[in-house]
Amino acid sequence: MRVFEALNQMRNQLPLERTGSSYIETLQYEFSEYISLLNDIDDVDFNALFRNEGSPIIIDLTKRKFISFIKKVQQT
Repeated sequence: MRVFEALNQMRNQLPLERTGSSYIETLQYEFSEYISLLNDIDDVDFNALFRNEGSPIIIDLTKRKFISFIKKVQQT
């Protein structure tokens, strides 16, 4: 899956709806869905989008690093 396809899928799921679940349960579910969607994105496509091309501000961001960051945020 391409990055922009994933973004369109996320956009189509907004606004989030809580259907009898608590706020925390809803967030946990949405985070797991987000991680699943990220895992489906093509590595080459993701990495190309976030590649550092000489910018002193932007660091190379790989899909693996991004997913690791998202998981840390989820645990906080």
